[in-house]
Amino acid sequence: SAYSIRTGICDVIRRVRPIARQPVGGTDDQDVYDVHAVQSTQEEWKTEFDGWARMALEIGDSSSSSSGVQLVKVAPPKLGESHPAQVIAEVTIDLVHCGHAIREEWDDL
Repeated sequence: SAYSIRTGICDVIRRVRPIARQPVGGTDDQDVYDVHAVQSTQEEWKTEFDGWARMALEIGDSSSSSSGVQLVKVAPPKLGESHPAQVIAEVTIDLVHCGHAIREEWDDL
């Protein structure tokens, strides 16, 4: 059900402990990131994960890696509403770096 998916996602987000960081200096190859930086544009921020969850996988930009999210369809809002009536997305994940047991669990989903 949608509720069990939601609670599973909330649990994983809590476990992986995401932190938004902004580059504060360094070379082009190695930026130094600061959690408490104040002024920046959104493109400069980077999300890092300080935790771990067994079935959690980072989903990259679909143009830069074999993993990503591609929006397939965004239906216009229903009359009187401001959010889309339907959003369909295709999520692609790369299981190459996962162990055999985790790959089998993903295949069973």
